[in-house]
Amino acid sequence: MLFLPPPVILPGFHRATSIDLSGLDLFLSAANPPASRCMFPELEVLSLSGCLVDAAALLLHCPRLRVLRATGCSLGHAIRSASLQVLLLENKHKSTSRVHIDVPGLKQLNLSIHTRGELRLSISAPMVEKALWRCCYSKAAAGIGPWGLAMVSFETAESNNALCLWMESDDSSLGSFSFPQTGLSLAQEIEKHLVVTTFNVLDLHFNTTGHAFGAFVFHLLRIHWILTATKSLKIELGKKGKTCPINCPCDEPGNWRSETILLINLEEVEIRAFGGEDYDFDFLRLILKCAPRLKRMTVRPSDDVNDDLCTKVYDILKVYPSVECNVFPN
Repeated sequence: MLFLPPPVILPGFHRATSIDLSGLDLFLSAANPPASRCMFPELEVLSLSGCLVDAAALLLHCPRLRVLRATGCSLGHAIRSASLQVLLLENKHKSTSRVHIDVPGLKQLNLSIHTRGELRLSISAPMVEKALWRCCYSKAAAGIGPWGLAMVSFETAESNNALCLWMESDDSSLGSFSFPQTGLSLAQEIEKHLVVTTFNVLDLHFNTTGHAFGAFVFHLLRIHWILTATKSLKIELGKKGKTCPINCPCDEPGNWRSETILLINLEEVEIRAFGGEDYDFDFLRLILKCAPRLKRMTVRPSDDVNDDLCTKVYDILKVYPSVECNVFPN
């Protein structure tokens, strides 16, 4: 059972244009306004910290609000406003299970949350120009094989919109952390977070601990909306740990090396902390084979590699003279 402190009835400030209110689990109450009366009719900027309030009810009192900032707050499940242009929400320590945003004039959205279970998202903000979205999962929400989705972020920039996925594997109990060999649930979970529907950079971060990553990456690239959107692919591999256990599902299905997928829009690939295992080179060869429009390939070897690895990378890359190839220290 959730125990809330006694509510603080918000007073009206009819001339205030900016309010900054901080508390420690401060429970605010804002009743629905009468038809002819709002508590904050002139308010344009509202900053809240450590508050518990029903945002849907509060925003009815703020017909001119342009900017809402909230840090460490519980705002209920819905944010609706006809006037809001900037929405900045950061809630890293309180678990979020549902987010509903209906702000037709919103231009900037920054949101950072974490969730313990299933996350239900509904966002209607067709005018968004600038977005920074980050969601951390206390427990992997979906995945493929041993890889579970730990965090998703989405960020817009002037020329690039980047979708970033952090994948982790549980080596202590691999069997209990293994997902079905299907990308459907993972694709659906990722798609929830696309605040702006278009992206062109796919940035993958792996806590590899010695696992192969190629099969998983090609699982993702077979998802149609990822395949068609991705122009730049970035992969960052974690530090190598212990060797994969026997029959580890990380390299399944084993026929991924013979993929015939056509990466029609892929132009740039960057691999950071490239380890030099056989499966690393298999991935390198296949991505070059499947991306006819590739313009640039950058490989940054891990700290413990030798010159022989760099030579082997160059030998693979020189077969594709139309691709600008770079091998740099990590």
